[in-house]
Formats: sequence, C-alpha cells, structure tokens
Amino acid sequence: MLREVLGTGTPFFGICFGNQILGRALGFGTYKLPFGHRGINQPVMDHATGKVEITSQNHGFAVDAPVGETITAPQHEFGRVQVSHSSLNDGVVEGLRCLDIPAFSVQYHPEAAAGPHDSAYLFDRFVELIRAAQSGESATGADTLPPADRRPSAELDAENKAAPTTGDAAHA
Repeated sequence: MLREVLGTGTPFFGICFGNQILGRALGFGTYKLPFGHRGINQPVMDHATGKVEITSQNHGFAVDAPVGETITAPQHEFGRVQVSHSSLNDGVVEGLRCLDIPAFSVQYHPEAAAGPHDSAYLFDRFVELIRAAQSGESATGADTLPPADRRPSAELDAENKAAPTTGDAAHA
C-alpha cells in the first residue's frame, strides 16, 4: 500500500514502525534485534548534521540498510536512499531519507511529549514537504536537510543567548 502512496508523490514521514514500513516499501529487509531498543535516553546520530539526539524508543525490529552510503533502493522506482540516523549504542538504522521522492522516517519517537524534544525539527521538515507538494513544487526527503538550525525554537534560543543577564536573575 505504501508503495502506491510513494508512487503518487505524496509526502510520507514514518515514525517508529513507519520506519520499518518505509524500509520494506523501498525493498529493504527487516530483522529482529537481540534485545530491542527500549526507553528514554537512547543516543542517535543525525548523519546530515553530525548532531546527537537523545530519543525515546520502543522497538524490537530494525531496517537492514547500509549506513554511510547513498544507494539505489532495491525497489528501483523510488531512487536513491540514505540512512539518515543510526544508534550510537549499536549502529542500528534509526532513520531513512529518500533523495528522489518526498519521504523520510525515523525509528524512534520524536513526538514523545514527556520525553526529549531533540527531534522536534522533523515535524518542521515534514510540513515543508507538504507545503511543497501543495504548491506543486518538487521536493524530496533530501530537501529536508537543514542548511542551518531551523527549529521553531531556534530563533528564541538565539534571542535568549543575545539577551544580557545579570546576577541571579538569570537563574530565577
């Protein structure tokens, strides 16, 4: 079913099991992890930025795709794919980025309300793909790469760093 959706050019953002579904739609295999990834504070590397994100995870399977290279998906009609994120604990694939279609995914939970928010930017990336699709522009999962920090809170962070602080008022 997802292959049909991807074939229409509809943007796709897979979360958790959605990463495995995207991987399978692209033609990659999946496999059972010996112990799974469970709980909060799971470190994941975003290969596009080099940043480490602290994530919340609950999965026992992973996508079998090569880390560190751009390859053509086994389902060739979907073009080139990269592993976008991987676990720093065991090297497991934690995300995929399609370079020729508007699709990407992560194996963890960027929406975890009570958990870490390091990955909230992924929703901004998905909104960009939707807007491009609505306006008839061509966009791919590669277009979600941030040229700079574009999180909604990044502007506020910059303002807070620029604001002068005095004494203990900054800790209030």
